Amino acid sequence: MAVLVRSYGEVRAQEVFDEMVHIEEEEKLKAEELKKQSSSGESLLQRKYVYPFILAVLVLAFTQATGINSVLNYSVKVFQQAGLEGTTANWADFTIKVVNCLMTIVAMMLVDRKGRKFLLKIGTAGIVVGLLGTGFLFNNVEKARKDVTSDVAALLAQQSPAVQKQFEEGKEVDSIRTLQLERTPDSTFVKDLLSKNGMTDKDINRMQLIITYDQPEANPAWYQFLMGSSTQLSVVEFSELTKDPKDIKKEEDKASLAVIKAVPDSTNKMVVAGKDGYAMKPVSILKAELGEKPDSSVGWGVTAFFIIFIAFYATGPGVCVWLALSELMPARIRSNGMAIALLINQLVSTVIAGSFLPWVGSCGYSGVFFTLGGITVLYFITVAFFLPETKGRSLEEIEGYFATGKMPEDLKMIGEGIEAEE
Repeated sequence: MAVLVRSYGEVRAQEVFDEMVHIEEEEKLKAEELKKQSSSGESLLQRKYVYPFILAVLVLAFTQATGINSVLNYSVKVFQQAGLEGTTANWADFTIKVVNCLMTIVAMMLVDRKGRKFLLKIGTAGIVVGLLGTGFLFNNVEKARKDVTSDVAALLAQQSPAVQKQFEEGKEVDSIRTLQLERTPDSTFVKDLLSKNGMTDKDINRMQLIITYDQPEANPAWYQFLMGSSTQLSVVEFSELTKDPKDIKKEEDKASLAVIKAVPDSTNKMVVAGKDGYAMKPVSILKAELGEKPDSSVGWGVTAFFIIFIAFYATGPGVCVWLALSELMPARIRSNGMAIALLINQLVSTVIAGSFLPWVGSCGYSGVFFTLGGITVLYFITVAFFLPETKGRSLEEIEGYFATGKMPEDLKMIGEGIEAEE
């Protein structure tokens, strides 16, 4: 009180003090009311509880359904298949991670100025542009490719007996290939493959073979389930077939090019001629496509759309979603509600990460990115039409919104009244 008197005089100080006491009493009454609701067995199936819970679950699920984790995890592989060389693809990956960091800082500066809903709308709209743009670029590349799944599967079946024999004889696993190509452009398989698909006039150094295959790792089934799918991707650059042997370091790589490395079945051990051997882990060819390697301009285009994706994700969902959701949940259900929402968030993330490569093998990158873009459109609609703006709102006001469907008027702060009189 003495501090207020020195600042505002006795009369104004008393008014400010009375106002502070009044607000404190209101807070106590609200706390008591909340306690009564919790102990009275009030139904949780009310609009003010169900609406924010469903909204939180949807927003968290949509956030992961943008494919953010898979985009970050597989970006180098995506850039390489879009036409960038290995080193360049790694630099492109580094660039999008720097953009992610910088735009997160920008979002932190804007979140209290522009509001959570505004940034989420801008963010999801930008993500849609990034995903659909990437999808269109890959669609132009993938529609020119030829399906050669049966040819690659036949080659695998032809080579499998010799590979199994190497396992049984206890040969060093690192030197065994489940599938390999002769390191020459004149191999029967390569010539037949190009001829069969009308590509004999193409520059062989521009051709590539994209193989999606399933190869269970040498781990227990429960470990495999937790760590994700056993589906893998192998991109064979035909330029490697014309490489000068002098430029190849490993002796075993000079005669043939490894397409799929072998994995032993540690649960099926055998002894042959006094040596420990193993059975071979089975490999299934899910899809194989032959086509020309995209021009580097396609790779840079994909990189640009990835930068758009990451920049807008960091500006919107990357920062705002956690802040907004902590404000949405009513106090009575906040702990359990957020726990369930986060569980669903991680479930969606795990499903997309585990199915990403099989999904690419089945639908191509274009199909994957178009689908993720469509899901993000639903995310934008949810944010634009159902998510309230929580900037500058008290938790009580937000809870009142979910109970009545209308946001209460802003409460004036004491300091604003004091500044106005000064």
